[in-house]
Amino acid sequence: MTSAVLSARVPVAIVGAGPAGVAAALAIERAGLSCLLLDKARFPRDKICGDALSPDVVHQIDDLESIAPGIGARFRASRAKIEMPGLRVVSPTGKVFDMELRHARRRLEGYVMPRLEFDALLVDSVRGARNIELRENWTLSTVEREDGGWLLRSAEGEEVRCTLLIGADGVHSVVAKKLGVYELDRRHHCAAMRVYCEGVEWDRPEPLIELHFIRDVLPGYLWVFPLPGGRANVGIGMRSDQLSQLDKPLRQVLEETLRNHPQLGPRFAKARMLESIKGMGIPLGSKKRRLSGAGYLLCGDAASLVDPLTGEGIGNALRSGTYAGEQAVRAFRTGKVGASDLLDYDRRVYGVLWGELRLSALVQQWFASTRRIDALLGLFERNPRFRRWLDRMLLDDSYMTHWNRPRYYLRKLGLLKTAG
Repeated sequence: MTSAVLSARVPVAIVGAGPAGVAAALAIERAGLSCLLLDKARFPRDKICGDALSPDVVHQIDDLESIAPGIGARFRASRAKIEMPGLRVVSPTGKVFDMELRHARRRLEGYVMPRLEFDALLVDSVRGARNIELRENWTLSTVEREDGGWLLRSAEGEEVRCTLLIGADGVHSVVAKKLGVYELDRRHHCAAMRVYCEGVEWDRPEPLIELHFIRDVLPGYLWVFPLPGGRANVGIGMRSDQLSQLDKPLRQVLEETLRNHPQLGPRFAKARMLESIKGMGIPLGSKKRRLSGAGYLLCGDAASLVDPLTGEGIGNALRSGTYAGEQAVRAFRTGKVGASDLLDYDRRVYGVLWGELRLSALVQQWFASTRRIDALLGLFERNPRFRRWLDRMLLDDSYMTHWNRPRYYLRKLGLLKTAG
């Protein structure tokens, strides 16, 4: 695309071509509306993340098939991912609980796939789309309000004018900062470290994804996720407001735990780090925020929608991006892009997600205690009744989209009534 085209007005400009931005663009494409998708990187590019893709994410990829034909087949054919047969949770005292995601009557598809490959696959789905213009290596510098919309300038001096602006540019959203709506609340934010390793020893041919709850970072945890080629995504995260309680940097906690932890130490004795340890911020969805305003919408990490308990954000990024794209289409059909008009987007996002986000935040606080984690894992370990309940739950048709939502488990236990 030339600078002359970039200087022309477009109905919608989307800043950020990660999962949220791509989902928004595809929703707009479905309606036949034009949009411009901008990203500061050129894909493929690395994104610091745990790389786990839940069954909910896989389900949403399948839902994109009607707009991006072949995306599901390309995803399943990719050799960059590895299927996760289940989850292992380890308490600070060493109690272990394994949860299998495979059963004879059902196969739940969950994977671990580096964001380098996953995000590139999503971006490839919009290349050549009739109504989507993709511009990579485009770094947003300024955002100005003008009659009828927005003026965006890149660091290179290129200009874009749009009527509606969608911010999908991640945890440190430039769009949100330029609009004056960015907020870093350390009580609702997680600091994390990630490193790719090779040579990690596993205790089974098909490794589980592992969450190790470590006393120093509760209610955060250390993760070990297997990847193809004998590699692993290894990281640690804790709430940002609790970092001051550590007597050493979080990076050092990760390094020392991998050396000295009674279960992890022997398995990492011959492991080798393939990169330097990298840090990231994770905007937790444990606090309601304003997601829209006059002429703009925020989605994905820019809207702080990461699950506070699991740290999973890709599913909510895809979902909120889709909602943002659909809201943009409604706004153009009605000619209403004012702040009060776009509030329907906030209501829809939180109407679907807030109950789970709030409950996840409560469970996260509950997991701040070693005693409580031990009690929960011990219950599943000792009680066959709860194990049978878990097996029945895994065969439930709705489990695919709700497996990482605490409210689902409370309903299944009969502790929460189902509306309707």
